[in-house]
Amino acid sequence: MESRLSAVGVQMAKGEYSAALTPLLQAISACQCAPTTHGKDKSCNMLQCIEAANDPDRPDALVIVAKSPCSCGFSWPSCTDPLHIKAVDLLAECLGRAEHYAAAFSTGLGLIRLDPASPTGYCRVIKILRHLLRNYRGSNPNVARSLAVVLRDGKLSSVNQLRELIRSFVKAGIYNMNKYRYSPDDKYHFIIRAMAHKLDMPEARQDPVSKLPREILGMVLSYLDSTAVLRCVRVSKQWNEVFVSDKTLWREFRLGKPRSPGRFLGNFLKNHGQIRTLVINDAAKFAPTSLKMSMLCRGLPDLERLSLGCDVLPAESIKLDCVAGKHLTKLTHLTLKGGALVVAVFGAFAQLASRTLEALHLFEFETHIDSIFASNPMPRLKRLRLSHQVNLTKSYLNEATLRLEWVTKATPNLEAFFIDHSLFSGCQSTSSFDGAQGWPCLRSLVIGSGTILIQQQRIQLRCLPPFPKNLRSLEILSTDVPLTQNMLFTAHSANGLMYKRPGLSEESFPSELLGLPELQVFRCRVAITPELLEHVIGPAAKSGILEILELTASSSGNSSTPVFGGGFPSLGIDKPAVELAFTYSDKIRWLGLSNFNWSVYYSGFDGQPFLDWLAGFPNVDTVAVYPGNYGNTAPFILKLISAGGALKTVYQECCRGTDFDEAQKLAAERGVTLYHVAGYVPPEWPTV
Repeated sequence: MESRLSAVGVQMAKGEYSAALTPLLQAISACQCAPTTHGKDKSCNMLQCIEAANDPDRPDALVIVAKSPCSCGFSWPSCTDPLHIKAVDLLAECLGRAEHYAAAFSTGLGLIRLDPASPTGYCRVIKILRHLLRNYRGSNPNVARSLAVVLRDGKLSSVNQLRELIRSFVKAGIYNMNKYRYSPDDKYHFIIRAMAHKLDMPEARQDPVSKLPREILGMVLSYLDSTAVLRCVRVSKQWNEVFVSDKTLWREFRLGKPRSPGRFLGNFLKNHGQIRTLVINDAAKFAPTSLKMSMLCRGLPDLERLSLGCDVLPAESIKLDCVAGKHLTKLTHLTLKGGALVVAVFGAFAQLASRTLEALHLFEFETHIDSIFASNPMPRLKRLRLSHQVNLTKSYLNEATLRLEWVTKATPNLEAFFIDHSLFSGCQSTSSFDGAQGWPCLRSLVIGSGTILIQQQRIQLRCLPPFPKNLRSLEILSTDVPLTQNMLFTAHSANGLMYKRPGLSEESFPSELLGLPELQVFRCRVAITPELLEHVIGPAAKSGILEILELTASSSGNSSTPVFGGGFPSLGIDKPAVELAFTYSDKIRWLGLSNFNWSVYYSGFDGQPFLDWLAGFPNVDTVAVYPGNYGNTAPFILKLISAGGALKTVYQECCRGTDFDEAQKLAAERGVTLYHVAGYVPPEWPTV
């Protein structure tokens, strides 16, 4: 049969449709089902199938007709062989091309009888009916004659009934195809659905909730965000039942700007008490009150992560006195954003969850919160981020100062600390970090770009607890010189190296200098002389532990300008390949440098010493360069991209406009990804 159909395809391609009829009939007769022909009288077939398609009470009437004998007594064959179906379909197409439209229509109906679960026959019948409707007013007598036969044999009174007949066949085809189908989708499946869409039929709308297994449906729905889930539950009762019953959809619930829930909050919490993560990015219209916060605490017994953001001062101070101690017993992550919200909510939540919190993020708070830490110890806290919004119109020396020693005592097991946009001072003599336990488990420390140190005349006092020797990540993104000096050195240790240059023996370094032998990440936006820098990161670089290194060459970008004032050596990094040779390591994969220009003239630019320094790191795949606001920096970026080696990523802010386009083109040729990031690459710090 397959070879005969191939020969028929050649004849049809040549337009020999009448000649193809005989081999098609032979191919059909060769099927194993051994079909017999109905004969020339087609009227009984047309009438029986049209009446079945128009039966409003039985959508599967055509299936019943296909399994029953014809009204004339002929037993129609039943076969699901795709080659048999294809042969009958080609027969109907050839009859239609030869303008035997009535015979083609009857053959299409026979195809439906052959396999009512296949959309092929429905598509062929609908196509012939549409052709007759579009051309019956033309001059082709074959169309008019065939239309008259169809109307007569089908007992249809007008042409308009053919339009309804088309909709009936589409409806019956989709119903039988969905109910009895056994084969995967092919082109005819898509054609009949497209017909239903074009006719704007309800059958065109498929409900995946009712079709897919719950396991598959759950996997699909897991890609929806919370807003989409809320919309889906309002589609229908069936959707609501499915979405509400799927517990995994409600484990993490995120809202952008929800309105005030009013009386619906209680019902929502009653139906979705399994929520483990709740995020409300903007709770202004949600209007946090003591009642709503208490309802959240009582209605979400499994809540583990909570994130609230609000820039508007709540109408009342949040109190959770009515919430028993058994609530919020699983809360491990808390994020509060907005100065007013932090002040109103943090104290109440800290009283309930201070013993369970493992990660705490407070953003844009304005007033003291250190007293809350003092009264609510958090022994399990591992990650802490504080973003302090400074209002310089206030008496910030007293009101905006963060007493970090209170925070340290409340979080003895802290592992990661991020402080940004905050003013804090060195400890007073009555509450010094000296002799204190500090943070022995601290592994990551980030000092944000806006952090500065006040009470600079007391820089001999510590502003941070002593660093553990096994600190692994230290990122000083602040450009405040006294702050960096306070963290890494003391005035005495700096003065000890005031006039000393490379070549010193190990005994020349004062014992107060900080050494971090297990450091993996070191970033610093304040220039440090190589002598002091070697004592801090030298052991980690020498042992091959250091992987990410970003430094600053000078305070202003020209290497001849002072680096540190107030007791620090005054010369910058002139020859990094020589002065920073102690940083060479095969393990370093990220290298960065800021504020560098080795040109004799300040208006020029020379970045070649950086390229010489980079050549000593064979496995560096990422480079971040921020030389400063100089002209003629674009050629330097082109040289950097062409440096070769393992380089794959470049972060920079030098190239703009056409220079950036040229650099991107070169980067694509070299297999390098080029980014334009202003200032510096921000640290990754995940929140809820």
